[in-house]
Amino acid sequence: MTKRLHSVDRSSSAGVTLIELAITIALVGILAALIVQFVAPVRSYIDSSRRAALADTADTALRRVRRDLRLALPNSVRVTTSGGIVYLEFLLVRTGGRYRYEAAASSASGCPAGAGTSTTEDLIAFGSSDNCFKTIGNLYDPASGISNVSTTTDYVVVFNLQPGTDKADAYKTSCGSACNNAKITKAVNLTNEDRIEFSAGNTFTFESPGRRFFIVEGPVTYACDKTAGTLMRFSGYPIAETQTPPGVTGARLANNVNDCSITYDNVAGVANLGAGLVSMWLQLKMQDSRGATETVSLYHAVHVNNAP
Repeated sequence: MTKRLHSVDRSSSAGVTLIELAITIALVGILAALIVQFVAPVRSYIDSSRRAALADTADTALRRVRRDLRLALPNSVRVTTSGGIVYLEFLLVRTGGRYRYEAAASSASGCPAGAGTSTTEDLIAFGSSDNCFKTIGNLYDPASGISNVSTTTDYVVVFNLQPGTDKADAYKTSCGSACNNAKITKAVNLTNEDRIEFSAGNTFTFESPGRRFFIVEGPVTYACDKTAGTLMRFSGYPIAETQTPPGVTGARLANNVNDCSITYDNVAGVANLGAGLVSMWLQLKMQDSRGATETVSLYHAVHVNNAP
């Protein structure tokens, strides 16, 4: 019997040759190198852009705080920490100027007829009740600035010292008619002067060395909450003697807050030296393109005018 041997078609089961494998590996290496060269700059650009945006957020927030601090009532800055949240509070000045005054002034003639030796000038009285005075010159330009004074929320303050100072603390609400602040009831624009009318029967005890007065529109609080990762600004709440968290809705200035610090140096705690320094440090965090946490830190120091 004759047996036939069938040939096997090896072409259909042949594997990859060594040369083909070497070429494939070389091409993959070239493609990988090209991808790395393309992706690395893109990743670096994305991280740099994110980092720049984070730094800009922190800088803008601190600049906003600094702008408000420039308008803080002298000696009204106070800082506290409660529940891990850092609170910076001060009374925001709307405008101010210099008042008319004579040493012999009393409130016998009332307002608007005037007080003291000059019955037509509406001089401010110290040590006795009064309810108005005229300014030296109009309030700060624009001339319509007097119309911005609110008879609902604004107070006139004369000679403000550190919180807790008897009869010289604009945060005081329990001193009755002997406070150094009085609720404004009327603001009248006159020729080359303005007249400020305030709560009847108020007694200003201390004179300002520069005969200055300030009109404040209320308190402002900045709150840095590391747990929530936010920096908030609060306004539109009433003045209170004790610094407590504001019970109003705030405006968010920054997210992703990782850490912060706010300190106030009023020249070794000595009041009425005309200078103060608020130091603020803010750290924001982010995740880079590789998933690692990166932080951006900014520091600002703001001089505040404490001359009453």
